Amino acid sequence: MRENTFLEANYITTYQPSSKSIYGQYAYAINEKATITSAARLEDYEADFTDNIGFTKISDTLVAASVALDYKLSNNLLFASISKGYKAGGFNIDPRLDVNNRSFMPEYNMNYELGLKGSAYEGMANINLTFFYMDRIDAHVSDSALFEIDDTGASSFADAIGNADTGVNKGIELATIWDLSDKLYVQANLGYLDATFGNYTKVNGDFVSLQDQAQAPKYNAYVSSTWKITEQLSWFIDMDIKDDYRLGINHDVRTSFTAIFNSELTWHSQGKYLYSLKLWMKNIADRDVISRGFGSFPNDPRDGYSNFGPYFQYGQPRQVGVTFKYEWE
Repeated sequence: MRENTFLEANYITTYQPSSKSIYGQYAYAINEKATITSAARLEDYEADFTDNIGFTKISDTLVAASVALDYKLSNNLLFASISKGYKAGGFNIDPRLDVNNRSFMPEYNMNYELGLKGSAYEGMANINLTFFYMDRIDAHVSDSALFEIDDTGASSFADAIGNADTGVNKGIELATIWDLSDKLYVQANLGYLDATFGNYTKVNGDFVSLQDQAQAPKYNAYVSSTWKITEQLSWFIDMDIKDDYRLGINHDVRTSFTAIFNSELTWHSQGKYLYSLKLWMKNIADRDVISRGFGSFPNDPRDGYSNFGPYFQYGQPRQVGVTFKYEWE
């Protein structure tokens, strides 16, 4: 039960999910170099939801399956896979939503992957390269509706999940690890993502033919290095890079490009007693990192709640600290 400011009576809900499933996997070695692996999952999913408005029931038979091929090529591994996955449907519990938006269907997706795992430069580098393509059917989309509370202009939001007819995620991921010497270790990752969805009617009635997905930067990169200065002292530094991206599907407000630097200097003991002392700094350049944003939401007391433009929530600013750790048996 929940006491709700916007309803005349207390809001009472009952949620009863039930799931039964069976899973199987089989691997077959074609020869010394090639192996094919197949798997499948069958799930009977049911859920009942009751609130002040009425009763809603979901009953779905969900099927997932995959086929993967691994091929050894010298010290490298070539792999390819085709798989079908799903996410179960569910309920949007806010009673102010239209009856057609109170539940959402399961999402299915077809995944295609092709890649290479291996080493180069006489084992100095380990490389993992993957190309992927995901076709989303009845894709789950996070949406929201705006409701006026009274005639003063005050309003509130109701979160909802809907189904878009189509959605496509495609891109490339490259992950590398470099042992440059006995004392220097470097990791470098790079990713590209093109994520869109379409043929979707939002809870406010607007139709979307094709849009970029929210929270999906086109480019991202991560670089880190660990330098072993002495047997007991090491220095770690990393950089996390993200391209700008949309913050929500109901507006076009975007984050800015970000590059965040962090660092740690660690000293640890040797011998019978194990303890360490770490001096660390996060967000060294003190960048403003947007974690969430709204198209129009006057909720900032610094301007007297008068700004009807974009409103942002930010992540942690620069932080500096010391951590002491002691271990014993």
